[in-house]
Amino acid sequence: MIETTDIYRFDISKGKWAEKHDYEVKQCFKFSGSEFCLVYKKGYYFMCFQGKKGDLYSLIYKKQVDNGYKLTPGEIVSDFRKQYLKNAITVEKIESFIADPIKFGKK
Repeated sequence: MIETTDIYRFDISKGKWAEKHDYEVKQCFKFSGSEFCLVYKKGYYFMCFQGKKGDLYSLIYKKQVDNGYKLTPGEIVSDFRKQYLKNAITVEKIESFIADPIKFGKK
């Protein structure tokens, strides 16, 4: 049986987080002291941060097929880890983004 979950995605047009349903859980892992989950729906992977209450917040998304190449969950997770380290992402930065994505984006 395929495990599914709900996630929160930021809706720019409404200016708030919106709960979205029935995303297929591909992989959950701990990285840099935080919990993350890679989920999938309709040709897109979403990398989610697990908040303190267990809610999943979408941080980034990628198309499953990129320039004719079908990405695997392992490739998505590997790229995420590299970008996380390269860009010096911290839990504080993620929590700041979740608290106010619009204000965070202007920084």
